[in-house]
Amino acid sequence: MGLVTVIVELKNFVIERVTNVVDSELSWLALLFIVLIIPILIKTGVGYDYVNIEDQKRERPFTQIYKNIKRIYSTASVRMDLLHLILNQLIFVGIAQFIVLPLTAEYYSATFAPQISAFFGKIGLPKLNVIENHHAVHFIYLVIVFLAYEFFQYLCHFLKHRVGFLWEFHKVHHSAPFLAVTTAYRRHVVDIYTNIFFAGFAIGLTDAVFSQLFYSRPTYSLAADLRVVSLIITLSSSLDHSHIWWSWGKLERVLVSPAVHILHHSKDPKHFGKNLGETLSIFDHVFGTFAKPDVAPEGVEVGLVDKFDWSQASYFRTLIQPFKAITGIISAKGLKSIFKNVNEINLIGNFQKKL
Repeated sequence: MGLVTVIVELKNFVIERVTNVVDSELSWLALLFIVLIIPILIKTGVGYDYVNIEDQKRERPFTQIYKNIKRIYSTASVRMDLLHLILNQLIFVGIAQFIVLPLTAEYYSATFAPQISAFFGKIGLPKLNVIENHHAVHFIYLVIVFLAYEFFQYLCHFLKHRVGFLWEFHKVHHSAPFLAVTTAYRRHVVDIYTNIFFAGFAIGLTDAVFSQLFYSRPTYSLAADLRVVSLIITLSSSLDHSHIWWSWGKLERVLVSPAVHILHHSKDPKHFGKNLGETLSIFDHVFGTFAKPDVAPEGVEVGLVDKFDWSQASYFRTLIQPFKAITGIISAKGLKSIFKNVNEINLIGNFQKKL
């Protein structure tokens, strides 16, 4: 009887979450985002495939797009991306998003709430009495969560390119020899959970502020809309890894484009640690890590300069290799060395060449 009750409660919980997302006002925004992106893909898919730029011929647009996509998505690199996508989603990401992220956010919210309450009391800021699902509060909450998420993901990404052991795990993502939308999912499990803890911090901090600023904190019904925000971020990240070269022009002061993000994956040392934003490029501009893309991508070589041959690695070897590299560094240079700035060891983060 107990098991049946648990199953029924779980079913009701899933139905409620799905209903909340489907009924969400922002679900229409996500749908609009997808609809608008299709013609952009069609328009920019002709003549801007930087991976096959030498092979392109003047063909009918849809024929050329089909051939380019077929060439890209039949490669060993994309097959590796898909292995990470499938296995990571099945094993790690579900646990991270539905268990670790909510628990982390709740922990940080409970931790920060007393300090924020005390701070608001000192400055004499009263709580605002608004109805629980007031649309203005709803909108402001989501915007602030999104901005907080983007800032802490920028910080997280910055540290991955500076702190030795974090870079070893992040190398898995940079091991792709060219970019495709699937490359966004080529990530080590430690890399995934690092993102999750920073995301939990952003959401928990925002939730703590709102819980002290308003008499009624955002409900789980409202917070379910974060799934839609997450969907938009996921789509944006996938498109930023596209093999199709296009720029948002002046909008790149705010938004990341494939033309911007390819430089982040460049082997050129001058691009290392540049363009760290996930969806927004605002923080790259603010903190001086923005690199402006050139007009054409032919000179950009994507991938890693590393002693280890990532092109021959299996999925399971990509999971093990960072631990082996870190163990080797500790054995040769001591525990403190894995916390050093990547640039102190090697500009590209190739620790092995310094051993």
